Amino acid sequence: SITASLAAPICNLELDHGVLVVELLVDAITSERFLEKLTDEVVSRIPEAEQAVLIDCQQLTGRVTSQFFAALVAIRHQAAAQGVLICLCNMSDALSEAYKITCLERIIPLYRNRSAALVAVGNLTRAEQRAHTMSRLREEEEQRSNMSSTEQLSENLQAGVGWLRSSWRETPALTRKIVIVSALVFAVVIAATAVQQLYVRSSGTQ
Repeated sequence: SITASLAAPICNLELDHGVLVVELLVDAITSERFLEKLTDEVVSRIPEAEQAVLIDCQQLTGRVTSQFFAALVAIRHQAAAQGVLICLCNMSDALSEAYKITCLERIIPLYRNRSAALVAVGNLTRAEQRAHTMSRLREEEEQRSNMSSTEQLSENLQAGVGWLRSSWRETPALTRKIVIVSALVFAVVIAATAVQQLYVRSSGTQ
């Protein structure tokens, strides 16, 4: 296994026509401290990238924890703040399937190999990359905003239900009976009206 100690190199970083290529040198990632070191090393080199950060996972064929995907998101956030894309390549079939389940491919593209990734990145101009990155950030912000609105609505509904329950408990017994009887009468009237309309319609068609 090449999971190795923290003292050993965990990745090789090099620039390729404005793309910071991060070649992982391990076959498994299970340590949180390892991920912190990887994240720090990559983030510290992002300013050197003119176009993108490409993480090559060819040697990563063993076990990987979900924290690896969290680290990718953290790296992507730092890259996006500087207008730089981030993408992946050379994932094993098993890791690729797990990655696609997370839906992260929407914001961190995955390519078959390094050549395909470099060609895809090279086809984007600097302005297009920045526009693409900013668009993704806006989408994420809108998603967070929508989630916040939904959570607020849920809280309001829960508060409303709680208020109704407390108000009902505080309502005198006689008033409760009146409300219940009124509701039953209203339901009976609605049902009777519906039956009458159905009868009229059926009579009209005969």
